[in-house]
Amino acid sequence: MLKRTAKSLFLLITCLSWAPVQMLAEAATDQGMMLTKGQKNVFIITAENPSPTAAYAAEELSVALKKTLDIDAAIFPESQTPGTSSFQFLVGPLQRAPLPEGFKYEAFIMKNLDATTLQLAGGDDLRDPLAIRFLARTGTLFAVYRFMREHLGIQMLWPGETGIVYPARDSLNLPVLDFTDAPKLPIRQAYYGHGNRYSKDSVRAAVRWGRFNGMGCSKLRLFTHASAAAIGTELFASHPEYYALVNGQRQKPTARTARWKLCHSNPDLPGLFADWGMKHKDYQDYFPVCANDGYGWCECLECRKLDAGQVSRFTNLGEELCVSGRMFTLANRTAAELRRRNSAKEVAIYAYSFYIDPPVSIPRLDDKVLLAICKGISWNLVPADAAKFDELMQLWSKKTATMLLRDYPGNGRGMVPFPYPKLVDHTIKKLYRQFENFQGMSCCGDDSRSYALWGATQFVWARLSWNPEEPLEGLLDEYYRSGWPASHKNIREYFEYFENRAAEVRSVGGNQFPNNLISSLKIMSPEAIAAGRRFLDQAAENALGNADELARIEFLRIALEAAIVDCEYHTALINAGAIVGIKGAAHKGDRKALLKQTMETIERRNAFMEKHRFHQGIPSEPFDKIPASLGWQNSARILYEQSLHQKPSAQISLLEGWRFSIDKPGLMEHFAKRDFDDSQWQGITTGDCWEKQGFGADKYPETNGYNGWGFYRRFITVPKDWTHGRIILCLGAVDESYRVFFDGELIAEFTYSKEEPHAWMTERRFDLTERITNGRHLIAVAVHDSSGNGGIWRPAFLCLERNNLLTEDFLANVVNATRDGDSLVRTAGKSTIRFNGLLQWCSPGTYLVSFRFTPHNVPIDSAGLVRLQVNTKDQGKWQQVSVAATGQNELRTGKSHDLQMTVTIPEGKVGLNAIIQASLERMDVEQLEIVELNP
Repeated sequence: MLKRTAKSLFLLITCLSWAPVQMLAEAATDQGMMLTKGQKNVFIITAENPSPTAAYAAEELSVALKKTLDIDAAIFPESQTPGTSSFQFLVGPLQRAPLPEGFKYEAFIMKNLDATTLQLAGGDDLRDPLAIRFLARTGTLFAVYRFMREHLGIQMLWPGETGIVYPARDSLNLPVLDFTDAPKLPIRQAYYGHGNRYSKDSVRAAVRWGRFNGMGCSKLRLFTHASAAAIGTELFASHPEYYALVNGQRQKPTARTARWKLCHSNPDLPGLFADWGMKHKDYQDYFPVCANDGYGWCECLECRKLDAGQVSRFTNLGEELCVSGRMFTLANRTAAELRRRNSAKEVAIYAYSFYIDPPVSIPRLDDKVLLAICKGISWNLVPADAAKFDELMQLWSKKTATMLLRDYPGNGRGMVPFPYPKLVDHTIKKLYRQFENFQGMSCCGDDSRSYALWGATQFVWARLSWNPEEPLEGLLDEYYRSGWPASHKNIREYFEYFENRAAEVRSVGGNQFPNNLISSLKIMSPEAIAAGRRFLDQAAENALGNADELARIEFLRIALEAAIVDCEYHTALINAGAIVGIKGAAHKGDRKALLKQTMETIERRNAFMEKHRFHQGIPSEPFDKIPASLGWQNSARILYEQSLHQKPSAQISLLEGWRFSIDKPGLMEHFAKRDFDDSQWQGITTGDCWEKQGFGADKYPETNGYNGWGFYRRFITVPKDWTHGRIILCLGAVDESYRVFFDGELIAEFTYSKEEPHAWMTERRFDLTERITNGRHLIAVAVHDSSGNGGIWRPAFLCLERNNLLTEDFLANVVNATRDGDSLVRTAGKSTIRFNGLLQWCSPGTYLVSFRFTPHNVPIDSAGLVRLQVNTKDQGKWQQVSVAATGQNELRTGKSHDLQMTVTIPEGKVGLNAIIQASLERMDVEQLEIVELNP
């Protein structure tokens, strides 16, 4: 496609074309116009029945004149124009001032008809000017907003009143005005409605902000996942062939979730999509044929034939599956169907996910197909992704007449100051100048509402969507100086500090989870937090006395504190093990204390976010039930509840040693038998899902990994000294349904249902005490997974649980040591670690007292290093009844050791006390138990 070169001829085209035109014509008067503060008899004139856009624009202008010049400008229909006026604004097309014939939507005129009359009018439709997704054409509103911005000095930095700057003026001197303008990019949309916390007024405020800064749509266009809306679920009964074939069966779609797939090669689908799109009242100019999101692609021969064996190079999912052939064949066939029916409508389709690659089997898309390439501008901070972005755009530009960018604002995980206006400027200008067929941008996701975290990013995005040639420095200067006149240098330093830091961190990270989350946490280092607070403190000092400016600084400060709280939240979840799959995650210290701290962090974050629920500069994720974040919180809660249980007296890891197989005919009936031959099965662990152990999307691409029954087998042997307690089999977490067999007998089963949505992350415990005998035993588990990850994905173990009478924290009575989690460190100047075990009141009887510990740095010149002494109390006096000790030659650094003894309390003895002495620098205390034998 030809590059954009000199546009001198292009700029001579009037507003009858889509390209913006700006020309100075002969003025109606050679003198400018003037308004003064409080001027009387200023009127706003509209048509008798103005368009919704013109009516709203008149109201906006009336408010603007009042707030800047203290002018009360009443609004009148044209037939009621007052006879005497000092100045008139003609808003929208009027009989006395019509638009030229054929004037295009979204173009506008700003022209003074005489010394006291200014025309502000444009091409409008009859839709709500603040419609969600910008689905209205609002030329008159663009004319009024341009006047407000360029002549009254008003700015909208972000949605809501705190983001609007109304400068007070004593007068307004207007030059001779006679020009026409229109957007250089026809598509300039965003969707702000995902967050459940956003009210209708909040969403409309976001659209208003976007309109003020140039966002809109010259045609009523929309890109979205469309299969559920266009085809629906009802046709399955009569036409199952319309739906995806997976594992040899047509997949029945469900109305409650729109993630199922069609058989996109079916020859009837183009006609069905055309029927739907041609009748749709909102899709006046084009309609989408995009697939439902997710996996489950059709495996039929015709769909595979259309894909031509292509392997994906550009998907951000890290998989090779490519269905571009079938999807863009559907788009071309639907376009041909529209042409056959003489319909002016066009077809819209994403280049997205598994069909982001240009299809090798299709030379070019039909000219009636509009393509939206789904790549985030911010992703280009990663050099490898930036190179792929450029290559992808080049390849697609040769296959389509019209393409746009579907942007994904933000960093993807975690709130963080993440401004990138320079990257936005670079990317938009490059696309506009390089590709003649580049038609604009849309963005998706409520990250785009992080106005307080990203500074001028969205402001620059919106302004460049109207005119990509606007100089960046002028936009940044306009943004900072209008919002923070006394502290603009500090605010700019604040955002540029985080812009540079984010670029540096992200350049060596990645855009997909968990790299995006890790990058966010790295950006929010203690040094960065301190710097951010310092910049804002300096700004507040410089803005003293200006209430509006201080309010805008506070708007930014709340968002910074929200980012700090959010960073603490994600860090705590990682450290507690609630977010899995992050390499090098720290799980240091006492696990129970760590999980308790995590729960406190979750509550602190929830409280902070609830307090600032209506803050317009914080995205919706903390307030909504986002599956990942909610799952992590529930996982932390479950782990914390599990930590409240007593530590087991002994434990055997069942992480490894398992044999595994996917489902085969007859396997369920035989796999749990002791003599079943599993020698050909694959080894597997219980520490992760089966998708990450050889059964993932690379092997099962259509379903993003294996779905169905999976079978686990493992033999165990229980130590002979596991007595005086309960023997428990623990499966860390099972996703989703399961059946558990012990020596061939079914002992437990569970079927996943929506009534227990968090069951897949819950620890499962099975008491085997009465079933254990000498020798080997078989544990066999069948697990069924229907979607996502599956299997026994948290470690399994076998444990001995005894009724430990020490229910309190026995480490509280340390004498000559300091505590570090579950470790004791000798206090400087002391010769031993010493502490008194808790005084435990016991009835007469026989007790097992045991102490398990791990020594560190065992000295070679000491004897009797660790000594456990048990005393009983009789008539107020302590008496030693038993001692167990180990010498230096028996200890090994880093190895677990046990000391234990049996103590009998006769009648009259009323309590036990354990004293432990250790001539060590440090030791980990794993267990101190007092267990009654034969209670």
